[in-house]
Amino acid sequence: MPAAATIAYAIEATLCLGGLAVFWRTVAGPNARWGPGRIALERWQVSPASFLIFLWAVFAGFFVPGIGALQLLTSWKVDRDVVQIVAGAASQVGMFLAFFGSRKLVPELRVPLVRPPETRPHFAKAGAAVFLIAMPVIMSASLVWQALLKLAGIAPIEQDIVGIVAGADSPAFLILTLSFAIFGAPVCEELIFRAGVFRYAFTRLPRRTAILLPAILFAAAHFNLEQPFLAQTGTFVPLVLLGAMFCIAFERTGDIRVSMVAHALFNLNSAMLVLAGATAS
Repeated sequence: MPAAATIAYAIEATLCLGGLAVFWRTVAGPNARWGPGRIALERWQVSPASFLIFLWAVFAGFFVPGIGALQLLTSWKVDRDVVQIVAGAASQVGMFLAFFGSRKLVPELRVPLVRPPETRPHFAKAGAAVFLIAMPVIMSASLVWQALLKLAGIAPIEQDIVGIVAGADSPAFLILTLSFAIFGAPVCEELIFRAGVFRYAFTRLPRRTAILLPAILFAAAHFNLEQPFLAQTGTFVPLVLLGAMFCIAFERTGDIRVSMVAHALFNLNSAMLVLAGATAS
C-alpha cells in the first residue's frame, strides 16, 4: 500500500473517532445542543403552484446550460472529461441563478435561508461538526453496503468524478475539477435538495418522509445514465444517508450554510482520498 494511502486511512480513522466524540457532545450526551427535540427550521408556507414554478426554474437552469455546453464542447471535439466538468459547472451556475431568480420573481419563495445570529451556532463550526458526525456513519455504511453488493455478485463502480480527479493530467484541470466538487456542487445541491425540496416536504409531509424523499433524490442525482444501473448502487445507500444527515442538520440549525460546509468538507475529504491513492468513500 502506498505511504500516502496509509496516511490517508489513518486520517480517516481519526476523523471517525472524532465524529463519535462530537456526536456524543452535540447530539446524544446529557448536555447535547442538537438533541432530537431541537427544530430551528421555520415552516415554508408556499403554495404548490409557486413550488412548481421553483422546480421548473431549477430543472431549466440545470438542463439548458448543461446540454448547451455539452453539445458545444462535443462539436469542438474537446476531451470527454473536460466536457463533463464544464457541462456540470454550467448546470450548477444555471441552477444557482434559477434558485435566486425564482425567489426574486415569486415573492412567496423568499423564505430566509439562515437564522438570526443570536439564535444559531456559527455555521462553519456547526458544518465541521456535521461532517465529523457523518464520517463514521457513512464509512461504516459504505463498507457494509459494498460487501453486501459483492455477495450478491454486483461489482460496484466509482462515480465518474473519482476517475476524473485521479486521471487529471494538468494542474489547471485538477483545480477546475476540485472547485466543481468542493465549492460548486455543495452550494447548488444544498440549495436545491435541502433549502428547496426538503423544506417544502418538511412543511407538508411526516418528518421521516420529508427527510427520506430529498435524500433519495440527492443520491439518484449522482447516477450516470451511461453507466450500468446496478454497478452504480455502491454509492447509493451511503449518499442517501448523507443526504438525510444534511436534512437533519438544516432542520436543527435553520441555516443552510451548515449543510453546505459539511457537504464541502465531505467532498474535500473524498478528493483527498482519491489523490492519495486510497479508496474513496
